[in-house]
Amino acid sequence: MVLFASEHPEMLGGVVAHAGGVWNGVKVGRKMKDCPVVFLHGTADPVVTFRNSVGGRDHMVDKGMDLVSLLRMPGYNHWPNSMRVTEAIDWCEGMVSTDPANILHLAEELAKHKGPDSYQYEISPALSLSHQVAQRLVGEGDRALEEVPSSVAKNAKKLISAIDKQGKAVVKKLNKEIGRKLELKEDMPLGLLVAAREDYRGVASVEAYYKSIGFDKLLKKQQKKAEKIHSIWWNSKKPEEIFATTVDLIDETFLIEGFAFNMKTKMEEWQSSAKSLGIDDKTLAKYEQFELWADGWEIGNKEYKKLWMDWEWKD
Repeated sequence: MVLFASEHPEMLGGVVAHAGGVWNGVKVGRKMKDCPVVFLHGTADPVVTFRNSVGGRDHMVDKGMDLVSLLRMPGYNHWPNSMRVTEAIDWCEGMVSTDPANILHLAEELAKHKGPDSYQYEISPALSLSHQVAQRLVGEGDRALEEVPSSVAKNAKKLISAIDKQGKAVVKKLNKEIGRKLELKEDMPLGLLVAAREDYRGVASVEAYYKSIGFDKLLKKQQKKAEKIHSIWWNSKKPEEIFATTVDLIDETFLIEGFAFNMKTKMEEWQSSAKSLGIDDKTLAKYEQFELWADGWEIGNKEYKKLWMDWEWKD
């Protein structure tokens, strides 16, 4: 879909690139600048890795495109999800519509809980996308409208303020439990830390916090090292080799989301069978770092769910 959009953007009102990314042949340039693109991807995709969409979004942003977003689906697989697609379409329309009332409606829809979908899957409201759309109505952000009725602008400011307040609650939680030094440690709420970077992108208080701890710079370094883990999980058939590489690098790649969907269960299995697999004691001792990583994701996911379940927006 992104390939087609790069050749014929004038034929599209927007693109929802589900479980894909930016593939060879895609020409990202001025021709696409007015075509909104949302990368929609499950972090536990066993077919196409989540990092494809992260990389696709980053590549398009680096090329100067401002109408690009990423909607992550934590723990979700490869298959289509109509409810999440609807949210992505709402963002696309919200970023190009010239009708203030419609833009506000779309921003408010993005901020609401949708509840479990047909697969009984449920995630946080798309607050980053809602925030970005609402900013158009108050003269801020990308593609701001010049003329907006005062009543619409007032409600948009109210929504933006509510999202900012929620963002500050997230930052308060992270400051308390992580502080300003990023390192893998016991009881670190990794699931919250990593999720909030994407799910509150563009929210001022959250952006300021992540800048203060050097999150993006460290993430970029870790992405390069993570390629070794991605590669060996996809290509090697030797459990002892995969195990050793993972425990060696996990404390240098702990900010990466979207490793092999079965990493935790397989690592637990291999750790319990270490002797028969020929895993030496020195390598086995490093498994403690992997446990810190796995526990951090579990702890953080629970804390994050509580935060977003407490959120409520009523228009």
